[in-house]
Amino acid sequence: MPLQSTGISDLITTTLNNVEPLKFTDISAPLQRYLVMSKLMKKNKTVFDSGVDFRFDLMTDDNGSARFTGLYAQDIVNVRDVMTQGIVPWRHVNWNWAIERREIAMNRSPRKIVDLALTRRIASFISAIKLFESRFWRVRAATDVVNPWGVPYWIVKNATEGFNGTLPSGYTAVGGIVPSAFLNPDGTNKWANWTFQYSAVTRDALIRKWRKAAEFCDFDTAAPDMPTFNTGDDCGYYTNWGVLGLLVEILQTNNDDLGPDIAAYEGKTAFMQKPVERVPQLEEDTTNPVYGINWGEFKIAGLRDASITISGVWSSTHEEKFAGALGHSTTLSWVYGPESTTNGRRKLSGSAILTNFTVGSPVDDKVTMSMSLAGSGAITATTF
Repeated sequence: MPLQSTGISDLITTTLNNVEPLKFTDISAPLQRYLVMSKLMKKNKTVFDSGVDFRFDLMTDDNGSARFTGLYAQDIVNVRDVMTQGIVPWRHVNWNWAIERREIAMNRSPRKIVDLALTRRIASFISAIKLFESRFWRVRAATDVVNPWGVPYWIVKNATEGFNGTLPSGYTAVGGIVPSAFLNPDGTNKWANWTFQYSAVTRDALIRKWRKAAEFCDFDTAAPDMPTFNTGDDCGYYTNWGVLGLLVEILQTNNDDLGPDIAAYEGKTAFMQKPVERVPQLEEDTTNPVYGINWGEFKIAGLRDASITISGVWSSTHEEKFAGALGHSTTLSWVYGPESTTNGRRKLSGSAILTNFTVGSPVDDKVTMSMSLAGSGAITATTF
């Protein structure tokens, strides 16, 4: 009777399994792509040195002084307030991973199949990527004091065509600004986004309204030298498969010369030369939205040195040793020192914020560690 290798006990006992070392396949992510981290954390991040919250200034009107006059006409000077200020409180996030030094001692070559520390670090980072993606495409409840404000908070849905995206449900202001307080002469809101409702993904029902929305949202600054937050227009459109899949079919219908590729326009859909991208997180939105975002204006703001950073090169004998007492950002007591010196070990006690933790490369069986602490009180050093 023929046998396979799995049926020969001695072969199994005396032979190592064939495993590709130091590599693994990631199936942890349920979504096909994650846009938020790459768009905001790298390309569109604004960093501020300090402040209890993030504020921004808006000019809401002109001063009304311009008029045509005759010779020797008397000037009319009328100084009026034209500025208001928006406010967005900070929101905080952390993600972490841990490893016990004896685990690393066991997870060494030649017995190492996959780098255990690396898998835990990557798994932690993936957790953060998923969290940001999930929260970015949804609006938090008005009573929520933990989660950040997502796209639907700033770009509000409304069935009526025009600048009618004002307040998400449950809110009385957006970014600390009440839209009804700033109106154009025709009664439309100045602090609002353009909205419309469509019944089908067709040229008449969607694309014609979409073109109008893009045109009416294409604002130029009236004064050429006005300092603005815009870092350069970088527009994109974001939707789900219910919209994008049909847009691709419209493209195919418009072009009879597709050649041998029966899906030539997959991944190449554009509107007014701007990319139209599918956001997997929006698949759960049954209204099939289309969000237009100018990344030159839309960005994330963060505090400088407000996060813990760990860097360095680890060897098989010098692995990460990070005291759990440090917590997320605040500690009452911490200990650091070499294993033994002529002066004993140094103990630092106090209250401070850990802003940076760095481990250097091992040299001559020694490794250097340094940290930056923003103290909020007296810090004492003792020897023991």
